[in-house]
Amino acid sequence: MASFESAWRGGPCVADLGEFGLIARLRERIGTAPEGALLLGPGDDAALLSLPTGWELVLTCDIQLDGRHFSRRWMTPREVGARAATVNLSDAAAMGGVPVAALASLGLPPALPVAVVDGLCDGLVAALGAHGAVLAGGNITASDELIVDVTLTARVEAGRALRRSGAKAGDVVFVTGHPGRAAASLATLEAGDDLWARLAGLVGEDARDLRERMRLYHASPSARITAGRFLVENQAASAAIDQSDGLGGDLAHIAEESGVRIELQEGLLPRDPLLIELGSLLGSDPWSWMLGASDDYELIFTAGRGQVDLILAMGAALELPVSRIGEVVAGAPGVVLRRSDGSSAPIGGGWDHLRRDS
Repeated sequence: MASFESAWRGGPCVADLGEFGLIARLRERIGTAPEGALLLGPGDDAALLSLPTGWELVLTCDIQLDGRHFSRRWMTPREVGARAATVNLSDAAAMGGVPVAALASLGLPPALPVAVVDGLCDGLVAALGAHGAVLAGGNITASDELIVDVTLTARVEAGRALRRSGAKAGDVVFVTGHPGRAAASLATLEAGDDLWARLAGLVGEDARDLRERMRLYHASPSARITAGRFLVENQAASAAIDQSDGLGGDLAHIAEESGVRIELQEGLLPRDPLLIELGSLLGSDPWSWMLGASDDYELIFTAGRGQVDLILAMGAALELPVSRIGEVVAGAPGVVLRRSDGSSAPIGGGWDHLRRDS
């Protein structure tokens, strides 16, 4: 895996500019927000937002810690900034929200190069701007480790927000994209050139292109804002969550909040042939990536049977893979995998940030 550590070194450091010099520099990079919901952005004690009549406010926050959520060895500062925005945008997508504005609090080691902060800011602004949101301000403090903490505001039509608690027996379960790719990406971090050459030969792809594609599965996820909006505007989903901790674990949250049992069908789960081959080469079970802890930031949702054709049409219209993977049934809350041979097994939880074995 190529190293990006050089992007984190060199040039003046943040201590050379000081807090207010750095804030002035970042304000120049952010620029002026377009007319809209943001009435007052960076430069005052707080930002001011205007909420249209008939809409509710969506609030979410997420933190990215150096060495835990990202590695300087294989991510650029711009990618870290974009990812910090995207993980929040993904929460908004799961609620069906329209992103509006974000606040970013940065914990910066005094010796951190100013160019790194430039990259973080550029990534944040670009990722937010791709969905019509702006960086409205934030806070800067000295820290032993690099911390990027983002709070995002979004809006959704009153009474229409997608929740985890609406799934009902008889509903169908869907997922966008290919769960497990991010976990597989992390598993390749220490892989040598030999593995990539062998994998490239199996899938018929250039080894360097393949390696970069795998890196981006974790480093550069996409927030499914458009899909979330489609579900709200068409009142097509009964419950939703974003896949931040793993398919099995996040579905368990829907099952618990809705008081239902979810049964996944092994034969319906979207399998990425690349993950199958990679698992074979690494001696890893690709099912553990697909069902277990993996922060792919895909959208997982349930819908009534009468909405199936509409949802599949959504996938085609958005050029986004959408797979029907199971159904909601009555029973004790939990998630079960129905295997192709007719047997079944419970699926464990996803990533737990506070457990020692996570």
